[in-house]
Amino acid sequence: MKRIQFLAYFISSFLFSTTIFAQNPGGVSANLQYWIKADYTASNMTFSSGRVNEWSNEKLSAYKLTAPTAAQRPIRHDGSSTNSDSLNYQPQVYFFTPVPATNPQVMRNNDTLTYNYLIGTAGTTFTVTNMDSASRNAVTYMGTNNFRYQVKPNFRVQTSDGITVNAPISAKLGYTSDFSSSYNSPRNNARITTSSGFSTTLISRRNSTNYVLTNSNTTPFCPGIATGLEVGGNTVNAEYFHKGRIAEVVFYNTTLTTAEIQRVESYLAVKYGITLNPNGLDAANGYVSSAGATIYSRGLTGTTYWNNIIGLGRDDNSALLQKQSHTYDDSVRLYAGATLQLTNVANTTAITDNSDFLMMGATTGKLMQDAATALEKPNAATIRLDREWKLINTGFNQVFRLQIKLAASVSSYFTGGGILRLLADDDGNFINATEITTGVSGVTITYASGIISISITPASSGGIFPINGTPKYITVAVYNAVLDANITNLLCTKIEKGVLVKWQTSAETMVSHFDVEKSTNLQSWNSIYSEAGKGINGSGAFYQFIDATTLETTTYYRVKETNTSGKVVYTELQKIVPQKRKLILNTFPNPASEKVNITWSGFKRPQEIRIVSVDGRSYDAVTTIHDFNATIAVEALPKGMYIIAVRNGIEIIYSKFCKN
Repeated sequence: MKRIQFLAYFISSFLFSTTIFAQNPGGVSANLQYWIKADYTASNMTFSSGRVNEWSNEKLSAYKLTAPTAAQRPIRHDGSSTNSDSLNYQPQVYFFTPVPATNPQVMRNNDTLTYNYLIGTAGTTFTVTNMDSASRNAVTYMGTNNFRYQVKPNFRVQTSDGITVNAPISAKLGYTSDFSSSYNSPRNNARITTSSGFSTTLISRRNSTNYVLTNSNTTPFCPGIATGLEVGGNTVNAEYFHKGRIAEVVFYNTTLTTAEIQRVESYLAVKYGITLNPNGLDAANGYVSSAGATIYSRGLTGTTYWNNIIGLGRDDNSALLQKQSHTYDDSVRLYAGATLQLTNVANTTAITDNSDFLMMGATTGKLMQDAATALEKPNAATIRLDREWKLINTGFNQVFRLQIKLAASVSSYFTGGGILRLLADDDGNFINATEITTGVSGVTITYASGIISISITPASSGGIFPINGTPKYITVAVYNAVLDANITNLLCTKIEKGVLVKWQTSAETMVSHFDVEKSTNLQSWNSIYSEAGKGINGSGAFYQFIDATTLETTTYYRVKETNTSGKVVYTELQKIVPQKRKLILNTFPNPASEKVNITWSGFKRPQEIRIVSVDGRSYDAVTTIHDFNATIAVEALPKGMYIIAVRNGIEIIYSKFCKN
């Protein structure tokens, strides 16, 4: 019996190991000609003195890229460097050509004739990069003497006319597709550049957003290259990938279908933590596995939860094994296993089954409470995060963990004896959400040093976190079991002298003091008033404070209570919207012959008073200015109509008068 079990294990292991060599991007294998990636398989990348010497095609090992000289070899990063976080813990090849270029980092294969079929006559390309400049070339290719191709990931894809690209290059047509949107593409964030077709059939996508052909011109739109393939630049036109990173390049020698492109883009998006544009995807399917099965979709919620999409997954057909992921700003991390590692490959956690995925997308809410979320929470919750997440689990039946990093200015929300709870809901309305305390329903929640850590075991959740692809919406709330001061009736009111802040307490056991805090952006808060607690024998008290200010923008107030042990409790927010000032300028007498008196309201002494004729000429006149009025001597002015302009800061008000 043991021999039979061992034989079965050996056969299954052998079959599994052989499937590795049949892996393809997104499982799309037909017409795949070229595939290089920084997370290379064994022997597909060689090094010399720490730099990449040779980079081989995953599909055809005989086709190799090499650096022209030792000084031109790029560097491979393992994905742990802080300046490469946007590539989602994955390796990348770093091209650091200085400006002006000396020893430009570039990798090349000059063999045009043998391998002219890499893109064919209407191919499809994918590149995953991040970079610092719009005009830098990541990939430049010439197949035979007719087809040339360039990819500038932050700006443009361009190609030849596909008919007669012979010397001189400057005489031939080129076609471009220019990117005009920065959807989810901060300057150094990872992005997928996809292109299909040549010349007038060229269609480009960035992060799955479609960009059509924008122009057809002679040079410089026609790629100038005399070699087969260059990665990291174009030596003919001296366009190098300055401080750019390339993680993956894929060539097909045919135009892929929309469904095939979606499979490849989904594979790359999960791997590199890239958010695809929902407007460029099928509303029902969204992200898909190599088998075409949906793993994250817009669904009924549309684009609400289509921000900062990250995920974990195993897809053997794609050679995908993503065990940890984070948003490009590193504020949210998702990972399998007990500990977050520096790189994806260092995380040795096994994802149990092929085609298991755990995907997560967010709203644009802040990682803090604001006025909008003060109401959308269970009544017992004191505060909750503004940001919400949608989880879609496809077969992922093992422990996964979240880290949510809070800014220092808001992390104090989660101190002071509050109880953290995870809110889980089926429709994203958290008024009736399931409230989960640590240790219940397979969930543990901790808070330390500004980071909320959440661990979820789907199998122990009692069905709260399903593994069948049903969306689940989550956020985090804080419950204060015992408030050291029961602050009631906080009221902020705009008055003539500023803003009146009033609050009461029903009890003040162990109270040290109160602080009134103020913010204009809900992120940075300033303490503007402090007062010791008044309570005697635990009784409550009444407090008030006037913030003598002129509001220029919407302003938020809150009261912080600190007890004698250093614990902190916050009230909810109060918002004050400034009233638009009514600026009035009066002029008399009108008409005038010797002097004009002007008065104004809504501001004090102005910064400037000017007199301009109706034909635009400016005149000097003796002017005596007081806080709310001024006198202008106009006896020397020619007869006619004039405009008086009174400037207070960036505001200008006008009045007319006639000089007799």
